Amino acid sequence: MHPDLVVAIWLQDNDLIQQYMKCMEKDNLYKDIYKRTRNGEKVLTIQYKDKFLYILKRATWKLIIPTELKIRSKSAKEHLFELAHAYIGYGGLGRTY
Repeated sequence: MHPDLVVAIWLQDNDLIQQYMKCMEKDNLYKDIYKRTRNGEKVLTIQYKDKFLYILKRATWKLIIPTELKIRSKSAKEHLFELAHAYIGYGGLGRTY
């Protein structure tokens, strides 16, 4: 399965969407900008779309993952990082610096 399809499936999981929203509303770094953009405020390098927050980095929109979000009782960042590395055959966190 192509890695983009894995993310697309993840973005359609209602439980994860609800958890994402709750975590974003509490996230120390992004909670204010999440609430402002959700309420329609426009920010040049931040985009709110379908309950998710994206940031423009190197001319590409990147999904912002809140710190407290968990997937299968792991940090979502760690889980998605391992998943991405598994798809490219890199070896996961043990081979990352």
